[in-house]
Amino acid sequence: TGKIDNTGELAQELRGEIFDGDPKTQGVIWPHIAEISLLGALGCGSALVEAVIHDLERSKEHLYDYIVLQATKASIKFYE
Repeated sequence: TGKIDNTGELAQELRGEIFDGDPKTQGVIWPHIAEISLLGALGCGSALVEAVIHDLERSKEHLYDYIVLQATKASIKFYE
């Protein structure tokens, strides 16, 4: 299920994850966080997100501990 980080607890967990890089130069890579970005199609946002999550969960490597979306509050309903 989705989670909105109203308390900052999730942000703290994500900050504790290992990462490499510098956001001011080449960017940052978090090897255990999958970001779903620029995923859009009218009326099928939740189906697309569910398909991506399903594929990640079925992966034999199990690389990710978190899946995140870059979204505004106004777009949350699109992904639910």
